[in-house]
Amino acid sequence: MAEFPPKFDDLKGLAEELCRALFTIRDELFFTGIYRDPDKLYKPMIDAFERTIAKYRWRARIRKSILKGRHSLLVLYIHTLLMLAMC
Repeated sequence: MAEFPPKFDDLKGLAEELCRALFTIRDELFFTGIYRDPDKLYKPMIDAFERTIAKYRWRARIRKSILKGRHSLLVLYIHTLLMLAMC
């Protein structure tokens, strides 16, 4: 992931999860077979997208509440923790 563009750093986790789902390693080799159950391939990919979307919705809600002036110390604290976690 060293060549990952800096402007997309927030999506690096999603890209890593998708890589792990697509390029599965078994017995120290890439798995090139076919899954009998398509969910083994698609479920981890769908879950990765859903987690990323949920993370962005959460960030948007916090930003929106701060901009509307409905922030409390708790919301500000949570917002700060989330921003630090993203660094």
